[in-house]
Amino acid sequence: MMNAPNILSVDVRTPKELNVSIISVAIYNEYFEHNSASYLSKRIIVYCTIGYRSGYYAAELRQKGFDTYNLSEGIR
Repeated sequence: MMNAPNILSVDVRTPKELNVSIISVAIYNEYFEHNSASYLSKRIIVYCTIGYRSGYYAAELRQKGFDTYNLSEGIR
C-alpha cells in the first residue's frame, strides 16, 4: 500500500530515530513542508515511533485540507 502512486508516507521522527529504522518510500516532514502544495492530491499517511506525534501532525494537515491519516500504532 505504501508504494501506491496516490499514497505519500511522511515520517515525523527525529534524525536520531531515523538512524534506527526507515520506510524507504517515506519522506521526512521538513521536505513535505517545503513541497506541500504538490501533494494536495495524495492520500498522506503520517507516522512516528508510537503514533503520538504523527497524530498531532496528521490533525494539523487535515485542517489545512490534506487527505491525511495517522499510523496510530507507529512503526514500532
